[in-house]
Amino acid sequence: MAGQEDAYLVDLRTHPEFYAAHIVGTDHIHAGHMYTFPKKIKNKDAKIVVWCRTHKRGAYVEERLAQYGYTNVWWYKDGIVGWIEAGHPLCNQFMGMFKVTDYHKYFTEIDKETKKPLYRIREFHPY
Repeated sequence: MAGQEDAYLVDLRTHPEFYAAHIVGTDHIHAGHMYTFPKKIKNKDAKIVVWCRTHKRGAYVEERLAQYGYTNVWWYKDGIVGWIEAGHPLCNQFMGMFKVTDYHKYFTEIDKETKKPLYRIREFHPY
């Protein structure tokens, strides 16, 4: 969509997740702060695309934005994990733009029931 449409691209993940890596050119509104959308995006007909890490927060926020009266909200259901697995680049303030390969290889602890990696993010602030 970059350069093709006038849309708000909004990452809903936590601050540490966003600072670690995000999609180039995106805005950030933590899902827990979705009440700030009406202050930030006043046009209720504006195209808004939201996503989170996988899909839960994105689905929740998309539904709430419709209740706030937004009429053109889209949800990237695969989240940033799907974006990475599709081979698209990310960026952060330290490394600029980069690609992540073998995403799940970086997680050493595996949930015994689901056989999926356990994710651990420590809360920090970059300032």
